[in-house]
Amino acid sequence: LIQNKLTPTLKKYEPELVFLDAEHTYETTKFCLEAIKQLDTSPKCIVLHDIYWSPKMTKLWNEAVMDKEYVLTIDLYWAGIIFPSRPMEKQHFNLRL
Repeated sequence: LIQNKLTPTLKKYEPELVFLDAEHTYETTKFCLEAIKQLDTSPKCIVLHDIYWSPKMTKLWNEAVMDKEYVLTIDLYWAGIIFPSRPMEKQHFNLRL
């Protein structure tokens, strides 16, 4: 299960980019985002795949957009890009072709 492997893996490698494309469920993806927030060294960028996969994934994406810790969010429709805590004003963009 991703819940058992994610935190140790993130702590070991300290990635600058995390691409979340796992179970496509609200609960699992929410767990992943919360686990990332708890890291001592957070990644510079989080890509959340399939943000419109289901109503619950869309709900999670909307929560991320509203989260004050994610100062920059970009909606690409097939994915959402999250930039955690940066010294800037909160912004959100929709980029769709």
